[in-house]
Formats: sequence, structure tokens, C-alpha cells
Amino acid sequence: MESNHSWNVKEPVQIVVNCIQQCLKDHTSPLVVSIDGGSGAGKSSIASEVASYIGGYSRSM
Repeated sequence: MESNHSWNVKEPVQIVVNCIQQCLKDHTSPLVVSIDGGSGAGKSSIASEVASYIGGYSRSM
């Protein structure tokens, strides 16, 4: 399946950041976020960028 949408790397990061910020509005305890995907999909890169926006930290498993 071919996509007509060319993703900018910042778009997925901003989507994740927006979702986390929404969750944190009513969340008082720590929030754990998991990112799933195949090898080489950019999970660690997105996690690091998201952590820098949110002020958390990224840990690869």
C-alpha cells in the first residue's frame, strides 16, 4: 500500500508529545510510554526527541 503522505520526522514526534501532554493533564503519577515497531523503524530516535520535549528520559530495552 502506497501512502500519499510524506512524513516529516517532527510530525510523529509532535503527535506523540500532544498525546502525552493530554494524558498528563489528569495524571498525577508517573506515566510510562512504550513505542513498538520493527528493527530500524526509529523507535529510539522518536523516544529521545519526545523525552526532550516532555522533560523525561528515554531508555532503550
